[in-house]
Amino acid sequence: MKPRQHHLIIALCMIVLLLILVWPVVCALETSVRHTTVESVLSHLPVLIESYRMHKGVYPTSLDQLVTVQSKPEDKQLIDRILHDQWNDRYEYQLGTNGFTIVAVMPSGWFLKMESFKKTYGFGEALKSNSGNQ
Repeated sequence: MKPRQHHLIIALCMIVLLLILVWPVVCALETSVRHTTVESVLSHLPVLIESYRMHKGVYPTSLDQLVTVQSKPEDKQLIDRILHDQWNDRYEYQLGTNGFTIVAVMPSGWFLKMESFKKTYGFGEALKSNSGNQ
């Protein structure tokens, strides 16, 4: 075998080893960023829903209704970013008899297995819990 071929084999082995070592770090980082994003959405979205209820007297029938009715342009942009995020996460809104439930579904991807998070709020609860965090 020529010395040049040895160098090529060594270089390829080093690249493979580097990928094996880096892959778990990339996976962990991707998971962390997505979880942080979902946690942020699950803290902002209920406040927007309660704000809608305060202005209209009833909860919205869907998350899409928030986009069409919200008065502030920055709220419309935030809701649009939530509903169309870069990972195609899905946020489901279920209206209850005394409040609502939000389900965040994170689909499987290269670095992440499918996960879902569910949070239920009673009537007005989202505003009360958020005011305590400020």
